[in-house]
Amino acid sequence: MDKNFTRAIKRKTMVLSLLSMLLALNSWSVIAQELRVSGTVIDQDQGTPLPGVTVLTKGSTVGTTTDVDGKYSIALADENSVLVFSFIGFKTSEIQVAGRSVIDVSMALDITALEEVVVIGYGEQRRSDLTGAISSVKSEDIKNLPAATVADAIQGRVAGVFVTASDGAPGSQPNINIRGPGNLTGVQPLYVVDGMPFFGTGFNFNIQDIESMEVIKDASAAAIYGAQASGGVILITTKKGSRSQKIQAGLNVNYGVRNVFNLPDLLDRDQYIRAQVASGVPQATFDADTIGANTDWFDEVYDPAIEQNYTAYLSGGSQVSNFYASFNYQNVEGTRVGNSINRYTLRFNSDHKLSNWLTVGQTIYGGFIEEDPASPPNQGELSFRNSPLVPVRDATNPLGGWGRDNGSQRGNVIGEEWANVREDETYTLNTSAYLEVEIVDGLKLRSNFGANLQNYNRYFFDRAFDFGLVQRVNETFGRRFTTNRQLLMNYLLTYNKTFGDHTISALAGYEARRDKFSSIEGDFQNPLGDLVQDSRLSANAVPNSLQFTGRDNFRILSQFGRLSYSFAGKYLAQVNIRRDGVASVFGPGNKYGTFPSMSLGWRISDEDFINIPAVSNLKLRFSLGELGNFQGVGEFLFEESYQEGFVTDFGGGLNQGFGLSDQLPNRDIRWETIRTTNIGLDIGLFEEKLSLSIDAYKRTTSDVIYQVPLPATAGLGDEVQLNIGELENMGLEFFAEYRDNIGEVQFSVGVNGAFNQNELVTLDPSIEDQQIFGGRINEVYSNAQPLRSVPGEPLGQFYGYIVDGVYQTDQPTGPTVNGDTPLAGDLIYRDLNDDGIINDEDRDFIGNPWPKLTYGITLNAAWKGFDLRMFFNGVQGVDIYNGTRSFEHMLFNDYNTTAEIFRTSGFDGNEVTNLPRPTLRNWGQVSDFHVQDGSFLRLKNLQIGYQIPRSVLDNVKISSARVFVMADNLFTITAYEGIDPEIPMSGEPTDDGPLVRDRGIDKSTFRYPLSRLFSLGLNIEF
Repeated sequence: MDKNFTRAIKRKTMVLSLLSMLLALNSWSVIAQELRVSGTVIDQDQGTPLPGVTVLTKGSTVGTTTDVDGKYSIALADENSVLVFSFIGFKTSEIQVAGRSVIDVSMALDITALEEVVVIGYGEQRRSDLTGAISSVKSEDIKNLPAATVADAIQGRVAGVFVTASDGAPGSQPNINIRGPGNLTGVQPLYVVDGMPFFGTGFNFNIQDIESMEVIKDASAAAIYGAQASGGVILITTKKGSRSQKIQAGLNVNYGVRNVFNLPDLLDRDQYIRAQVASGVPQATFDADTIGANTDWFDEVYDPAIEQNYTAYLSGGSQVSNFYASFNYQNVEGTRVGNSINRYTLRFNSDHKLSNWLTVGQTIYGGFIEEDPASPPNQGELSFRNSPLVPVRDATNPLGGWGRDNGSQRGNVIGEEWANVREDETYTLNTSAYLEVEIVDGLKLRSNFGANLQNYNRYFFDRAFDFGLVQRVNETFGRRFTTNRQLLMNYLLTYNKTFGDHTISALAGYEARRDKFSSIEGDFQNPLGDLVQDSRLSANAVPNSLQFTGRDNFRILSQFGRLSYSFAGKYLAQVNIRRDGVASVFGPGNKYGTFPSMSLGWRISDEDFINIPAVSNLKLRFSLGELGNFQGVGEFLFEESYQEGFVTDFGGGLNQGFGLSDQLPNRDIRWETIRTTNIGLDIGLFEEKLSLSIDAYKRTTSDVIYQVPLPATAGLGDEVQLNIGELENMGLEFFAEYRDNIGEVQFSVGVNGAFNQNELVTLDPSIEDQQIFGGRINEVYSNAQPLRSVPGEPLGQFYGYIVDGVYQTDQPTGPTVNGDTPLAGDLIYRDLNDDGIINDEDRDFIGNPWPKLTYGITLNAAWKGFDLRMFFNGVQGVDIYNGTRSFEHMLFNDYNTTAEIFRTSGFDGNEVTNLPRPTLRNWGQVSDFHVQDGSFLRLKNLQIGYQIPRSVLDNVKISSARVFVMADNLFTITAYEGIDPEIPMSGEPTDDGPLVRDRGIDKSTFRYPLSRLFSLGLNIEF
């Protein structure tokens, strides 16, 4: 059972415990104290002290309560007395004293008494009453994780939530997808923090402030958020302290070192010269007397990096108020040279019950980020385009002193990092306040106001440099300022009442949201010094360029409601409805959308005919609902727009002309509609030692929007967005957890997994001849697009040639590829139409980048103060297009490569091998030779901790202390031959992130490599 919920129960009983203590003190005055018994009461499952436990002498009012450390002391008149230990949520224990003076007690959870409360949209609900597909993640599950974002923290912990790291750069935001693709571009989940939508929860959010997270996956639960919830909802509740809690302070410290792993080994100087000569470059080109460098560029670029994270917090409360305050500092150095990120955050949350009918509260979160981002060369973070014959430094170079390559345009990757100075600052303020009035018993009116403010400031300075053929003579500096503002206000009227066996809960709400964005950027050339930050210190009187943009037209106006009904806690029903209006996206006839849902639940275990002692919970759930979507849809597509025209001069000077854009408007563009049906089963066995949950769902997106290309004969723009088809996702999710103890060893095992299959069902008949291609690999493949989406298939399937092996001899009559006759060592491409020519007509589907199964495994154990936590995540049944192999097996243009080139057919005297000749015919064509199984199992996080004994801590006035060692990304089990099998979406980015249909392409050269962390940590409470 969840430790956080146990803690909540303890807090709620503090007042009763204090009253019991007063009664006990009054009774002690009349007792003849012949015997004093003391001891400690702990949670049997967690091994933690239980404060507030009532200890009474059976048959009397003599008693006491345990203190914050779980300790108690009681005076007895009879050594044969029986002590009764009771605490809400735990089984009552009766123990015969039998003359003992020390009695320690372990109390077991009473599952039947627990009714965990979880957060749902605009309210709370007992978990036993849930009818939708909602998964929870508690603060203890993510405590001390080196997770930079919320998405990192829930990776692999929630069935149906597919999270992949975008890259290993400090502060990077992962890709997140809930229950498969929602449309052709991708829909992101809505983040709601303490009831207010958030500007995303990237690196500017401290996950150590989180009390709990709920992930809403089906439309029945998400419909209360309407169109904003099409990608799912992640509800985040931050810590607030509790009433009747004594002030508690704490400190969490984590310090570690990161290292990149599994990087390819580039050819050194001698290998490089050998490979070049074998490729036909004359040996005389390489003069051993003048070539003194032997540079390992990856070794120069990547180094071990320090990561440190410190959080200090204070919480407490009284009968009137409660509060939580925290400060966090996190520093992450990049494993790539010349980049790092620092984050400072402050949070203050509080609630105040001013009277029996009036409660107010607020949350304030402020964050500041300063970042030195990486400045990779054009070839990406992991560039093969560096020669080992070029030194990093050259003292004779007057512009920077960098090593020069006069034979190509490769540049100097270290020099480029130095020459491109970037200093980014981000200021964030998120605040909300509420006022709640209880009008009559059960009827409440709540008003909420929230503001999300974010300012971004970039300073850049581009130094002059000389890298040989690549040079920059003019220096440039400038700034960019961006401001985001989001305001939200809602009013909620709620009614909760129980009439006998009938419980009714109703909600009615009104909400308005407004977003505003503005940006200004300018730059100057020829500064009068290095790293100049004042435009007046430029040789140019006017800026080289100046532009500003802004937007203040995005608004959402919503009305919503919910009705929940429960009969005897067995028969459950809920109805949600929301109406959203987004005027800037859809035209006057389509700007409003209405999104209903309903769900039913049946607690079968409460029926009289279920008389199985092992079954403690059995609930069947069914739901269906509808959502809308506007993510990925441009604004004002329904009307004509203006664009810059010709510059004219009619005698009064030059004037910029404007005219109607050639973009064809679509006045009929309408909401994408997402319909979901879900059936679920929750099972609890052996007093909830074993808990199971299974969900099956079908989600259909109709009126899918796509940017359809227009023929040139249309004379109006290149493309137009249309509602063109239908997309379907079907899946099965499961979760299982077992908790128990063997002697003094407590342990738990949790497993979650999700099967998902998506299909592009139909396309509008008018565009069925349109071929939806996507994706890019790298420059070896030129502009090839390896992904294709067609009706009847999943989105973005790999599409290319099928390979039937390697030719063992020259084939003068074999099928030609781009006019080339196959030679020994070339790949055998299947001629699907038997016309003797390999061309686009011979392509077919060659792989699926969508995994059949995603899963996570959690293992926890504790023994005598020691604890072990292991978390695995993985995917099964997924294909990856290994685009990096081409760089590793051939000398493309002026690039370096690896020793794998010496294993290829026909190279440097080789016979035919299992690797084709190092030519573009083999390594630059999209084929299934480069498609590999990307299944993997990764030990994502390992923690080993020790709880320092209280006997030691009492001397230093510390309540508790835990020290631990931790490793992140410790090892990966996979058959994949690339650098890392965790491949993110890789398509061209949109305003809402990368295209969801462009995934599974390993472009490691353009990706900051992931790293492995080893760290030490300390958790202290005072």
